[in-house]
Parts: sequence; C-alpha cells; structure tokens
Amino acid sequence: MLPSGAIARGSRVEIAGVRLGAGVNEIKVSLTQSFGTIASGTIALAVIEAAPGRIEAFLPAEAPLGPGKIVVTRGGQASKPFSIQVAASSFGIFSENGEGWGPARFAGASTPSLAAPAKPGAIVTIAGTGLGVEAHPQIFAGGRQATIVRVERKPLGLDQITFRLPAETPEGCFVPLYGRSPRAAWVSNAVTIPVSRGGRCAMAAGWPLAPLEPGKGTALAVMTRESLHLRTGTGSVVTDHAIFSFTRAVATKPVVGPVHLMPPPGTCTTSAGLYDADLLGSGLVSIASVAVSATEMLDAGLQITLTRPGAERVLSAHPGFPGLFAARLGSSISPRTNLPLFLDPGQIAVTSPGGPAVGPLHFTTNGAADFTWVNRDRLTEIDRKTGFEVQWKDPHTNRFMLIFAVGIDRETRTTGLCVCRAAKAADRFFIGPDALANFPAVGATPDDVPALVGIAAFEDRPAATMKAKGIETGFASTIRAEATQVAIR
Repeated sequence: MLPSGAIARGSRVEIAGVRLGAGVNEIKVSLTQSFGTIASGTIALAVIEAAPGRIEAFLPAEAPLGPGKIVVTRGGQASKPFSIQVAASSFGIFSENGEGWGPARFAGASTPSLAAPAKPGAIVTIAGTGLGVEAHPQIFAGGRQATIVRVERKPLGLDQITFRLPAETPEGCFVPLYGRSPRAAWVSNAVTIPVSRGGRCAMAAGWPLAPLEPGKGTALAVMTRESLHLRTGTGSVVTDHAIFSFTRAVATKPVVGPVHLMPPPGTCTTSAGLYDADLLGSGLVSIASVAVSATEMLDAGLQITLTRPGAERVLSAHPGFPGLFAARLGSSISPRTNLPLFLDPGQIAVTSPGGPAVGPLHFTTNGAADFTWVNRDRLTEIDRKTGFEVQWKDPHTNRFMLIFAVGIDRETRTTGLCVCRAAKAADRFFIGPDALANFPAVGATPDDVPALVGIAAFEDRPAATMKAKGIETGFASTIRAEATQVAIR
C-alpha cells in the first residue's frame, strides 16, 4: 500500500496494491485511530477512483490528528492494516507520471516542457494535495526560494500553488522543485521543472542517460566499479559490473525514467518509495535499466565480448529480454566468483556480432580510475536535522561527481533516496536537511537494512559512442563509485 508517512486532513490519498477492485462501489477505505484510553474510532474515506492496482481516496478534514491504520475492504475481505500519521498539513506535489517523481504536473496557462522550458522569472502553477492548515507554503526551484503569487484550494483535496521562479534559478531539463512549510512541519516530495533562458533545455553534460526519443533506437553501456564498505556482515568488497541495453521508445513524446533526472550542478533531487533490491543488490549498475512500458527491447544478438590484455569477459543476452546484457565482471572476493577485478584503468575493446535488430558493434572504452574519499571513515552517522558534508580528492579534472544517500526502513521497507551533483572541479558537497527530511531513521545493526552514503565519478563526456545499424544514438560510460554504511537519525 502506502509508504508509511504523514497524510494531511482534507487531502487525497493514493493506495497501491494488488486485487484492489475495479470500481468505486465495491471498495471501502477506512481509517481507524486510537486515542489513549479512549475507544478507537473509524472514519470512512470517500473513494474517488478504484482499479485493481490503485485506489485514490479522500481523507475527510475532520479526521483526528495522530496515528492510525488504513484498511481496504473488498467483498467483505479486509486488507492488512497499514500505519499512517494524520497531520494538519503535509503537502505533496503531483507529477506527470502519478508516481511523485519526475516532471511536475503543471496547471494554469504556463505548462513548461522539455521542448518549451520555463525561463527564470516565469510564473508557474503546480498542482498537489495536503496543504491543510498551511496558508503560506514555500517553494524551492534548484535550491532557490520562489515568490508565492497565490494559493488556491479546490474540491476533494486539490491544491494549486502559483509562484514566480527566482531569477537565479539554475538551468537544466530536470531542475528539482519541492515545497516546504515555513514552520518546518514538512518538506514535500521533489519533482522537476525544465528551465532555460532560451530554446530547448540542455541535457547535463557527460550524463549519457537522456530521455528516449520516440521511434529512435538507443544503445547504452554502463560499466561500474563499486566499492561497498559495510560496518556489519561482509565488510568491504569491490565489484565490477557491466550492463548494455538496446531499446526503442514507442511513445509519442520523450520517455523519462528515474535514471534521466540529472540535477544541475550544486543541486539535489530526492525521492521516496518502497524498497527495491537493485539499490543494494546491484548498486549503481541498475541505473542503466529503464523498465517502462513505453519502450521495446531491440534484439542485439546473443553476446557481447569485453577484452583487455590478458583478460576477457562475455555478456549474454538476458532471457526474455534480447536487448539487455548484464553481468558481474569480477570481484575482490575472488573465491566466491572465480573472477578477478576487470575494470582497471586502461583500454577495453567491446565487440558484438549483432542481431536481427542491431548490427555489429566494435568500439573501445576505458576502465575506471580511482578517486580518494577524504572523510569516508568519519561518516558513520547522519543527522537529518543538520545534514552532512562529503569531501573527496580526484586527480582527474575531466570528471564530475554525484553524491547519493539511500535509507531503508526495516519494518515498512520505505525508502528515501537523494542524488546530488557537485559543481565541476569541486572537492566537497553539503547535503542539507531538506534533502533528508523524508528519509527513515536507520540503525547500523545486523538486523537493519543498510543505509548508504556514496560518491560516483563520471566522465564529463561519454567514454565512447556506439554506432551500429538500428541505432540512432549510442553511448558508453564508465563509473567509479564508492559507498559506505551509515546510521541515520
């Protein structure tokens, strides 16, 4: 159902699940609350829409504040109760995809898009829900506070906020946009807005994951050396991964997935949701997989071969996905994999005979060069109320750094994720309280799912381009990433 969190009185509530129903008349949603020694009370939520995988309901404005449990009932069968917190105000911004991340859902006359981005200083209206008693919300674009023009309340929990973008708003296709209460009662989810002083917005230099253009064949290769430092369990391990994907967008407009949302330098984008094993199981290599219904896989044959002096690795097509190749290339725990590390600095040759939809491939790329994480061993605990700083030294001036943090609640599997982009040639980055406000508290015991802080170094331009029949755009990128386990309080 819902990630555990605060829901404002008088707001819309979205519940995700399975076998929920196919119509509003067969579904009941209720909220049960206990008040100390007073008997518990139950309030019915008005069901606005109902489908097998999703319900949208309205929480009445008279719902008491405090903890409660939501239950969905269908045909006399009740779901397992799910804990929430009813608050006086807890704003959420609507996104185009309905998932709470990615491009914002705009209202009013101005609707910025990748083809027609907003200019700094433009007046924009966003839609959302959950303002509740908050009459003076704050909006931030790329970390700069916007000027509120008006706040409007619509029926059934819909809210609209109109604001003027700051003149100093950073430019980019995915500038982070979020709201905050001036009393620090909440920080909303982060969506994005395209901003440019002229013409189409510019994609982030060096980031190979641009939105997929309709009808175009796209090839992407990401090779990653990850160092993971756990304070419990296996300790430290270094692993090399590779993933190649060959896709074509079948939508009518550019396809935007979470991997495309590169923030401008000096800014952070955040998201919250339910635990995905890829966040920890395969690390940053999972960023290359864009599982969206608006794409189709292109059959690129059976295998791709990576060769360097004295070593070779073969990637086989994933069963059922002929355009997806992924493999662990090596590990520092060699008895476990029988494969030594592979992505050392130096040239790597990539070849493939191709397949029915993609022609033969042949290009060279580079291994992953190291950097030094200066204060890694001092980052053992993060305070969400004060933020934290990451410091590094990188002798390679042609790279930029991403700083990321992820925390997963052990009981609910609710996940907080933050990704920040440092300015070119910077050697430190501070992640503030706003970016961490929706993170769960996470311990550092063997029973806890690890919370991680990390740095990833990217070349400021793709390491290589891929050209083949059936491919209009193709890029290869090599990443050097390092993450350490932390506690979050």
